[in-house]
Amino acid sequence: MSINLLREINELVVEADIEQPDNEILSRLGLYGFPTLSQLSEIQTALSNAITVNRAQRLNQAKLEYRKRLDDSERKVISSRSLSLADMLQDIVKAMHNPNKVPEGLLVAFREQSQNQEASEDDIREIWESFARLGLIATDEKND
Repeated sequence: MSINLLREINELVVEADIEQPDNEILSRLGLYGFPTLSQLSEIQTALSNAITVNRAQRLNQAKLEYRKRLDDSERKVISSRSLSLADMLQDIVKAMHNPNKVPEGLLVAFREQSQNQEASEDDIREIWESFARLGLIATDEKND
């Protein structure tokens, strides 16, 4: 017998079991080769516990990764206080006109944000720092 034939037979047996009415399946519990109700309950409890533990581990891992990204992002941000407003505007314009770095849609979002309103110094600093966090502005030479 080939392994494919055994797999096909196994699938047919599973299909036949699934198609049986519930009362027929329940009547076989405890018979030779079938699990008892207590065994099924133990399996269900073990599976539920394993799923709960796995979810908790994945959640904790995701929280750790998020905190790491947040810490990296906070470390990466430099203070724009030492730069003049003209320097920050120049950096923003350079970043926006560099087609290799700017994500698609960033120009539209920036234009919509500043349309029909003057940008305050705090707005410009916030945009500059956001661009620095995104890596659109090289901050290495700005720290010197």
